[in-house]
Parts: sequence; structure tokens; C-alpha cells
Amino acid sequence: MRNEWPPTKFSPMYKAEEERRRRYIKGKKRGKKKRKEKKKGEMACSWATSSNGLLTSRSLLKSPSRRRPKVRTLAFPSIRASTESMSGVVEKLGVKVERNPPESKLTELGVRKWPKWGCPPSKFPWTYSSKETCYLLEGKVKVTPEGANEAVEIGAGDLVVFPKGMSCTWDVSVAVDKHYNFE
Repeated sequence: MRNEWPPTKFSPMYKAEEERRRRYIKGKKRGKKKRKEKKKGEMACSWATSSNGLLTSRSLLKSPSRRRPKVRTLAFPSIRASTESMSGVVEKLGVKVERNPPESKLTELGVRKWPKWGCPPSKFPWTYSSKETCYLLEGKVKVTPEGANEAVEIGAGDLVVFPKGMSCTWDVSVAVDKHYNFE
């Protein structure tokens, strides 16, 4: 097959070009239609955590059948825990954990200048003779304070503060690499 330029109405190039244009225009019209439908039927809502820790949604647009906005309460206590952890520092069993702190905070603390420590997967006891602040670059650890039945899970990207005098067991499941600072 020889390509002709400019293509004639009967050439395969012309037919292919026409088909491409037709699909493009059809897709453009379909996109406008979808956007209009979304605006008509879209239900905006706000989310809040109620005093009992459950997630509540309140629709902001009035439904034609109802005058008042709908209020729904969803029983997702686990969502409450995750929103708390996103908002800042969480303290559990005396250990303070901040998940993915902003780079500005790490720079302010001088984390990148702190000494580094690492260890392979293992389990060992540890006692903090002074307060330690550390930033995990890699790894996953379960820290169980002495006398506690549950553990604090920390991992890569966490800024953690261990109090002075704490005795615990470190259960390293993924090799750890961290910056640390004793006060």
C-alpha cells in the first residue's frame, strides 16, 4: 500500500483519519455529558468525628425530597485511630510516635546529623538510661514495654521518643536503620 499525500476520500489514510476525528469528537461530547451529570447528582458531604469516636457524615446539598440535610453515623473506630495518627503525635504505653513528620521538623531537630544505628531481624531486651529520640529510615519493630500485654509498632518514616528509664523488648521483624539522639 502506497501512502498518498494529501489523502483522497477513498484512501485508507483518509478513512483512518476520519475515524480518529469521529472518536475524538464523540469522546469530547461524552465527557461534557458526564461532567453535567456529576454536577446534577453530586452529593457533597462533610465528615466529623463525634464525641463517642464514631465517624459522622452530613450532606451539604439539600435533597429534593427532604428539607434537612441527612446525618449518618458510621461505626468505624479504626478510622478514628488513623485520623488521630495523621494529625500528629500519638502516645502509646509511654512511647511517643509521629508518623511521617514533615521534612521541616526533621531539619529543625537536625535528624540527618544524628548518628546512625542498625540491626538485622532479632529480638532483644533494652533499657533506656536517658530519653532517646530516633527516626527510622528502614525497618519494622514491635516494642513491648516491660509488664505490658501489648506492643507499640514502629516503622520506616516514624519519629519516636522513648522515655528515660523505660525497659522493653525490641522485636525487629524487618532490618532496622535509624538516626538516634540521646538527651
